[in-house]
This record gives sequence, C-alpha cells and structure tokens, in this order.
Amino acid sequence: MNGRFHNMAEVRHDKCPAPNDYFDWLVLMQQYSLPTRLLDSSESPLVALIFALEESSKEERDAAVWAIEPMKWNLQ
Repeated sequence: MNGRFHNMAEVRHDKCPAPNDYFDWLVLMQQYSLPTRLLDSSESPLVALIFALEESSKEERDAAVWAIEPMKWNLQ
C-alpha cells in the first residue's frame, strides 16, 4: 500500500478504511487513479467499453474489454 496516500487520505477523506483493511484501501486508491492490481468490472458491456476507451485515449494506447462468464469462472 502507498504510505503517502494512506497518510494524506486520513486527513482529506471522511471515511477511510480500517488500517488493516488492505482491499478497501486498494479500492480507494483506484478511485483516485493510483495504479493498483485491481481490475475494473461492470455488468454492462457498453459501460466497460466507455471506461476502456476513456483510459486508453489519455495515454494513446490500445484498449481491451474482456467478457467472463462468472458461473463458469467459479467452477474452476
């Protein structure tokens, strides 16, 4: 976790996660466009496409949208 973000967030953000709640800190970091290992997800392919293209246009790179069937994914 980014220590600098953690320190600044506690001063500026009303409801910070618990200090040991690693996942919620990653979600909060992602909301502020910090690099994390979390993937964006959406149930709508059009919303996913908008987010993929929005991010790729900022950096002029290719975009990708992956479709996953959760029921099959959970069987593995």
